[in-house]
Amino acid sequence: MQPSTIEAPASHAARAALPSVVLAAVLVLALTGSALACGQMAPIDPAKPGAKITVSGYGYGYEGGERPVTLVWASTGALAGRAFIDGNGVFTAEIVAPIAPGPHDIIVREGDADPAPTRVTIPVVARRFAASTPATE
Repeated sequence: MQPSTIEAPASHAARAALPSVVLAAVLVLALTGSALACGQMAPIDPAKPGAKITVSGYGYGYEGGERPVTLVWASTGALAGRAFIDGNGVFTAEIVAPIAPGPHDIIVREGDADPAPTRVTIPVVARRFAASTPATE
């Protein structure tokens, strides 16, 4: 005697495959250029007021060619700097730290219509508490 098998109707099989189709769609969306555009910012060491600061980001997608990035101060919206994301998804910009001590946030936008800008805090400390660097004054 052979064991009997019960076959599910085609509509049941289609419903069972639905989670796989949804997962595949999510993966496709995650691997598009817009999803890859969400990058990371490198941490920034404390800086003296008015000092030059290097701001860098990575993971902004691998779309090839240069793409513009704009850095603005979160508190005022004033332009802090501009740079270009290279073909490897990396950028570096040099900006000047604010004069007022305290935490200052920079918002980094890729292009004009970035749906998910990145934010990084720049700790500006009073001169006597700043990390030791050779005096240039």
